[in-house]
Amino acid sequence: TLAQKISTNVNIKKHFTHSLIVVVSQNFELKEIVKDMLTKLGIKEDSFMRDDHGLLEQLHDLLKGKYLIILDDIWTTNEGHPSWWERLKSAFPQRNEGSCVIITTRNVEVARSMGAVENRIHHHGLLSEKDSWSLFSKLAFAREGGQCPSSELRQIGKKIVSQCG
Repeated sequence: TLAQKISTNVNIKKHFTHSLIVVVSQNFELKEIVKDMLTKLGIKEDSFMRDDHGLLEQLHDLLKGKYLIILDDIWTTNEGHPSWWERLKSAFPQRNEGSCVIITTRNVEVARSMGAVENRIHHHGLLSEKDSWSLFSKLAFAREGGQCPSSELRQIGKKIVSQCG
């Protein structure tokens, strides 16, 4: 995904003291998100604090210098529950000039409810036909190194890709 490309970019890694991506997905728990972040920051599981508050403090203490945090594939802000986003956000040091948190979501309302400023919301359009075919090929023909092995399969694959919009 675009988020993964950003997080692994060499220039990005040079610019930030810490750069990490966490896939949030549909069903998640704050504690698991924070543990994933701590692991990616080099903390071993046996060193984790036990409760949510302790984990958030531990994360805050580690985020010294400029950081880039990408929260990928957020589906909901869990309306009606204590705000996981407000709690997680409290662990991000506020005075780190140049630090950045990027969220990706399928639902623009999720971004807005997390405080995203309208002119900072990027609407990612559909893939081009070429990029769609490339993505499809990498997945469908992984055993063949992403190369379609026959013209018959190419024809079927192109039809599938065209129907994906």
